[in-house]
Amino acid sequence: RLYLLTEEACRRIDRELFRDSMPQFGVSGAYGRHFTALKYTGLLFERSEGIKASFKLDTDEAICSEELKSATGKSWLETLCHPYWGGTAIDSEGRHVFLDVNEGEYVNGSDIASRGYPGALRIPDVRPPENALGKDLFFQKGYAHGNATAWYNRFDRLEDFISHPVVKGGGYGITNDGIRRALPFTWSRVGRAEDQQFYFSALSNNVRAIFHPNLRIAHYKGAVSASEARTEATRLAGDMYRIIQFEFLARRFGVKERLDPMPGVFAGEMARAQSLFHLLHRAIVFFIEGKGESALLLLSEGIQTLYQFERLIDTGQAEEELARESSLWRRFVEETDACTPENMRRILASCFR
Repeated sequence: RLYLLTEEACRRIDRELFRDSMPQFGVSGAYGRHFTALKYTGLLFERSEGIKASFKLDTDEAICSEELKSATGKSWLETLCHPYWGGTAIDSEGRHVFLDVNEGEYVNGSDIASRGYPGALRIPDVRPPENALGKDLFFQKGYAHGNATAWYNRFDRLEDFISHPVVKGGGYGITNDGIRRALPFTWSRVGRAEDQQFYFSALSNNVRAIFHPNLRIAHYKGAVSASEARTEATRLAGDMYRIIQFEFLARRFGVKERLDPMPGVFAGEMARAQSLFHLLHRAIVFFIEGKGESALLLLSEGIQTLYQFERLIDTGQAEEELARESSLWRRFVEETDACTPENMRRILASCFR
């Protein structure tokens, strides 16, 4: 059965179940908004259908279950539903943690095309840069991302019990009990790396991911790039915005040391200086390359956006928004759990039409 969670469907559910009290529950706007809404929708279907967990795929991703079974002996669903997902463990610092997040990994579509699926299975989807020279003088994410990805791709067994914070795209699932335990959410202002922010908001409540080396998602980079219509300048500005966001959020949740090297590289203490100097330096590079329009975009909209967001943090408005959204998601869980299965089935039948 296929359900399409549109903004209209969210508003109907809000009206029927929550009496128009859940404005954060929706799919329009920044990526963080729809990402959290999809995760929490799993709680609604738990009441109506008994579903205990959910797993999200993005539009540029595929499962390739037959190829996975041929390469590993298990289908994608058999790989997903392993006995440790939802279990408990002791982490490297002696804390009792809950393995409520099931963590997979990308396989690049281009690597599958050139090497075949078995040959691509352990090829990191991100490679570190060859050297530190070039345009990324003040901010270089490539080493952190590429080296972290190369590290965990060295493991072959689920029983190596690896947990890492480099969650990617749709490539992980979470149990409904994990949502209840940690109440994770992506701030509705987050427009990039919404998956990583959702995950690290759960860390302080002792929810962790368990990495399955064979839980692979085929990633076809560029498949939706035309519809996103992003330019090099807007991607750069988005990364700088993300630096300031993640520094604030990692500090707010108290999890910076658990995010290194990736996505912790986006949450350093020098985030504001990094973002400004990197943006200015890249604007100069754009001018030298004859890309004046891109340079002016960084110097106008880019800098203005950074300044406005810093003001949001410094005035306390950002903290107020986070506290409000956290409270709303807590109420979402409480009111969903209080709904009878019969009433939930009636509400969902009327809202998804």
